[in-house]
Amino acid sequence: MKQTPQLEMNINNLRQRYIGNGTQILGNAPIIISSSVIMTDNNTVSITAQVKDEDGDAIARVWAVLIYENLQLDPTGRPITALPSCELEPTAEEGYFESTQCTLDREGHYEVVIYALDSSNTVSKPMVKNISVGQGFKYKAVIIAAGSEKTHLRYPQFIQSATQVYNTLQYQGYKPDDIYYMANVSIDDIETKTADLFNVEGALTTWIEDNTRELVIYLVGLGDQQSLTLNDTESLRFGQLKKGLDTLQQRISGRVIVVYEGPHSGNLLPALKKPPVGKERIVISSTGINDEGYQLMGFSDLFWQEIFKGIYVLNAFYRTENALSPLSQFPQLDDNGDGIYDYYDGETSRYHIGIGIGRAGLPPELNVHDNVQLRYQEGRLQVLLPTLLTDEVYYFGVQLPDGDLLILTEALKSDQGGLQGRFVPFQGIETMPIWEGKDEMAIDIKADSPIPKGEYRFYGYRHKAGTALNEFSFNPQQLSQTVFDFR
Repeated sequence: MKQTPQLEMNINNLRQRYIGNGTQILGNAPIIISSSVIMTDNNTVSITAQVKDEDGDAIARVWAVLIYENLQLDPTGRPITALPSCELEPTAEEGYFESTQCTLDREGHYEVVIYALDSSNTVSKPMVKNISVGQGFKYKAVIIAAGSEKTHLRYPQFIQSATQVYNTLQYQGYKPDDIYYMANVSIDDIETKTADLFNVEGALTTWIEDNTRELVIYLVGLGDQQSLTLNDTESLRFGQLKKGLDTLQQRISGRVIVVYEGPHSGNLLPALKKPPVGKERIVISSTGINDEGYQLMGFSDLFWQEIFKGIYVLNAFYRTENALSPLSQFPQLDDNGDGIYDYYDGETSRYHIGIGIGRAGLPPELNVHDNVQLRYQEGRLQVLLPTLLTDEVYYFGVQLPDGDLLILTEALKSDQGGLQGRFVPFQGIETMPIWEGKDEMAIDIKADSPIPKGEYRFYGYRHKAGTALNEFSFNPQQLSQTVFDFR
């Protein structure tokens, strides 16, 4: 067979051009001759690899990457930046490396991918082994979206926040059967139970198995200094929750983390203090004992984004705390059991929820989100709109403290000449004007501007471009709300 390759060269200096970055690989890569992956006691896996380098270069590193079967794809397109891994150390026998510290503590199937690196920074071809874990430790979660549409107009936001947590836990390896989701409304594609005392008791007793290594509890809703309102007739008293957790932690070996999103949520820390001896309990609240400066869902939107990226709980908390402090909202964390947040806390919460899969964040100017975002920067209150797809238009409204709803078409800004911007009063869905702003900054005003004090609601709605907006095409699930209490 005669084959004649062809080349069309219309580029100068083609001999000096490279595909990629032009990194030259000198010599041969190390070779993984053989490997073994064997389960030992306590779900610890022993990994052994025999490595050879034909060029005689020293082997600088051998490691294994652990890929769990339940790895979830990220709908926003953010790349995975890290997977759980473990290092293999040299043994007494030349060319052999071993690790006995890798833990596969979840029931299911894994790929164990082994790599070797030599002193010339050349990486071997990976060797892949498969292994299954039978009765591994359990990772459980209880999500309670408390209240109802009758008890609070913002209940859809509670559901939105709870569902964000549900999805985050799935990304980090939780299976749907291991998430007990309580809500007083049905949710598409998610099995839920009614948010009532009967189901709360059942979740904390018979549903959670003895071999649970990690239990995450997420509470979102309204209440008072001593309880969370579950529904029209029932409340979960913090004393009840403590009694249930104390009993539960007597029989499970793993840690418990409780996150409460809601006003007055700081009262949960002293209520859940002093777990059983030798047990770990982390309690996180979205605000302090009093709720000055509280932004509805402001904490959870930020905190769970960080957990989604595989960030340690403590680091996720610190980042969220720093973002909210300019708005006078002060989240709390207690992980040493004394019921208060102080400089003694932070040791137990240096771990990641779930598998700890690292996912890349996006820079602020490219951040993809559904809700409008609030930012306090250099003495200015700023409201940023989400990034739109090319086939979408956007509607943006602001409800004032007196109840008036304004639909903005251009950015509202304050300068020496006062407030400037374009907006019209809301008169109906069919007559709403489309947002025509040229960038994502919808509001940019000085914090000391002469504007009324009180609660502001920011509404955003995505709609397919070229499609008429009316009562038939309007989809309430596309409507987002962000609340800000300006004091």
